[in-house]
Amino acid sequence: MAEIEKPHRTALSAWNELVTGAGLEPEGRDAELADQVRGALDGKADSLEEALRGASMTAFVETLFQAIEPFPMMFVDILRFFESAGAREGQRQWRLVIGDEILDLKHFEEFERLWRSIDYEFDVPAVDGSEAFLPNTVRNEIEEAEHLVHLQVALNRQFTGISDVDTWLAGYDEDNYAPFPASLLPEVLPNGLDDAARIVMAALHVVRNQGHDRRSLLAAYPVRYGPAGGVDRGDGLNIGMIAQNETDYWLRRMVLILGGLVAGPESDRAWFGAELSRRYAKLPRRRVNARVDVDYLLRLLSLPAWRRRHELFSVWIATEIIAAAKGHEVKVHHKDGELRFAFREARIADIVSARPSLSLYSERRTRFHSPIGKGRQRSVQPDYGLWRQGSDAEECVLVVEVKHYKRAGGRNFRDALVDYAGAHPRAVVMLVNYGPVGMRSELHCSIASRCRMIGHLNPRNTVARDRFREAVGERVGEPARTVGRFAAGNRLPEAVVIDTSASMSGVLRSRWFVGFAEDLERRGVQRAILVDDGLRLAVPMGGLTEWIRENELVCGTRLAWAVNALVDTEGTTLVVTDDGGLQDLQSLQAETEPLDEGEDLGARIVAAFAKG
Repeated sequence: MAEIEKPHRTALSAWNELVTGAGLEPEGRDAELADQVRGALDGKADSLEEALRGASMTAFVETLFQAIEPFPMMFVDILRFFESAGAREGQRQWRLVIGDEILDLKHFEEFERLWRSIDYEFDVPAVDGSEAFLPNTVRNEIEEAEHLVHLQVALNRQFTGISDVDTWLAGYDEDNYAPFPASLLPEVLPNGLDDAARIVMAALHVVRNQGHDRRSLLAAYPVRYGPAGGVDRGDGLNIGMIAQNETDYWLRRMVLILGGLVAGPESDRAWFGAELSRRYAKLPRRRVNARVDVDYLLRLLSLPAWRRRHELFSVWIATEIIAAAKGHEVKVHHKDGELRFAFREARIADIVSARPSLSLYSERRTRFHSPIGKGRQRSVQPDYGLWRQGSDAEECVLVVEVKHYKRAGGRNFRDALVDYAGAHPRAVVMLVNYGPVGMRSELHCSIASRCRMIGHLNPRNTVARDRFREAVGERVGEPARTVGRFAAGNRLPEAVVIDTSASMSGVLRSRWFVGFAEDLERRGVQRAILVDDGLRLAVPMGGLTEWIRENELVCGTRLAWAVNALVDTEGTTLVVTDDGGLQDLQSLQAETEPLDEGEDLGARIVAAFAKG
């Protein structure tokens, strides 16, 4: 789909055209993007202009394409999130309000349509710097000596016996990057090995396209990038990361492993390929060597979604928080399909199957008497907070502050962690950045264990993404089992019998039970019938926890008698009790099953129902 480039265009003039036409801010919010393009084109260049003057149009367009790729991936994630939320809520026309601007789903659909129409050569797993070594990792994990004998021979001898592969290896030893050997092309390899071959081909394309041999590549990118470095280690095909891996002879090792497998028996290739395929399947896919031109990029970067990309990064983080609540029932809050992200408090979603239930808020302000961060006065207002609901006062259990900085924020990042940890003493405080975060330092031991920073967080960086989701998932917890057989989607009775004898005290006054009662009410249970040594009274479900808090529980229970008395009027009756109450119900031959195994409840909760 590439068009003929305007003859007067150079890489520098094309960049200036994009800055003007697409509203790029290389000295402002797009400083990281500009520096990424500079580093990828010429690691030694002191400025972007210098790098652009020495770059070909092809190198510039492909470099810029790879630099912007995480944003379209975010937009697609946001689109899928709203589509699923709309399907659940019966909404067809979702709108995202950011400040004063409204983005309809059609804006994301338009971006996705244009993005997916791009012609490209390689579709590969989005490996990070470590995952690029997966074939070698799998080989190292094999313990049985009899496995993959031909591969081990090739690795010991450093040649394969395949002519074009050994020629390529010999050229590599002279610091040359020759074209990828035809004997190892993806189309002749089984699943798994084909993706490994594509990754090597894509890396070779990146370095050959910029005119590098191995010596010049290592000279151009000499720094070993640490946690605070300028290269995103989450992108294994960034030229700086390729150079980093080449200090360990990465490409030679990958070609040697593939060649050794091709030279060996088919069973070895099939086994090794299946194992690689299983691991690659966990990674997102990405495109390399897109065949686009500047005019196409200008159309892409002029769309509304791209112009609000920095704000949409924060929206994407919200979708990641919700995605981390895997297996939970989540209710997205909106007003007629309109979801607002603005500099004021908004309730984004409820995780209703957490115990107690949790609510995700954006920009929720909390009074705090002594903030140290710049601009904060007697309060804090993090980007996102996960708040525990219940009859007690609400409590924040997770804070997520979102940054889009080119470099680590240093003291600003530290001050944010200190302020949010101080204002929310029971919360885990996370600071995430599209760029690097540096090293966490100077945090007092009283809060250090609750503070975390994650850098280079984007859809392409699976390590950072997994770390984030795992940390959020720890605070959300596992979905609570509701009522055994009466799982989500099944109709519950209008009334539920609650054993309020003294042995149930630890259960009924626990956080778990508060959330459980809220869940029953949400699912249509209207009344709680309270039973101890007789039928005590019926209360609305919404007043159950308050009644338990204000009334004394008495010894003894006569559940079987009470259920017998109720079954004619209530039909199938749901009973919440403990082991003692369950024994009393045995005379009814009631069906029972575990409801929850709360560690702090002091009783094994069961759900039972009886039919007369």
